[in-house]
Amino acid sequence: MTLPERLLANVLRLGASFLLLAAVAVLLPFPLMDATHSWLGLGRLPDIPIIHYLTRSLSALYTFHGAIMWGLTWNVQRYAPLIRLVAWGDIVFGVVMFVIDFTAEMPWFWTAAEGPSLVAFGILILWLQRRCVRAKPAAP
Repeated sequence: MTLPERLLANVLRLGASFLLLAAVAVLLPFPLMDATHSWLGLGRLPDIPIIHYLTRSLSALYTFHGAIMWGLTWNVQRYAPLIRLVAWGDIVFGVVMFVIDFTAEMPWFWTAAEGPSLVAFGILILWLQRRCVRAKPAAP
């Protein structure tokens, strides 16, 4: 594995590790979820079925995304097209999340961090992947 490929794999693993942390929220007791919501200045978290469903299923989806990203690191050459898809998906998702956060009037620090960091992560992955292609040894 070339240095750019190792770098790409490690950056993907770092991103995957952050996403896998969402697994905790799938099982988080609701009172702790409510306390976190209040601590963020968002008020009380409504204790209704749709909130339980959305918070836990979204956390599960983030965890699943992290697991897929971790799997892509097993062979960055073989999974290059999927890595590119994930990177572009993160860029588009980051823009969508920025708009959602802004229109939902999320706290400024949330809006400034969530969407833009996803866009930056996607761009970094695409840039590292381009470096992998350039560093690829010529076929004999």
